[in-house]
Amino acid sequence: MVSTLVTQTVVDYRRAIDFLETRPEIDSHRVAALGYSMGGHMVFILGAIEPRIKVAVASVVPETKGMQIEASTFASRLGHLPLLMLMADKDEFYTKEEAQGLYAAIPGKNKSITFYNSGHSLPGRYVEDAVKWIGDKL
Repeated sequence: MVSTLVTQTVVDYRRAIDFLETRPEIDSHRVAALGYSMGGHMVFILGAIEPRIKVAVASVVPETKGMQIEASTFASRLGHLPLLMLMADKDEFYTKEEAQGLYAAIPGKNKSITFYNSGHSLPGRYVEDAVKWIGDKL
């Protein structure tokens, strides 16, 4: 059930990118993905399979051990993608060590991780950090 929902969501995201490519006012060579919580998890999946994503930000990615769709399954396929992880050091859905392990599973050097002194709800400045990363990398 969950994997079917995730699969359909990824299909929908890819269709959205197809639509963006039809719009003359959109530079389809500069597409970024940003996700929060389960959306951050989806960034790992979409970034691993969608070559049109050029930069990504994954925020407070929950730990989903044992599921076929866990983010760590896709981490090894993200080395080509500038990826920022914005994480909390007191999140109830993962430990700081688990977040660091997920980050370590991403190959390459074009990645960064920031921890905020918070729980699953990050402080508002995470938006500025995400926007800066995307702007710098696109």
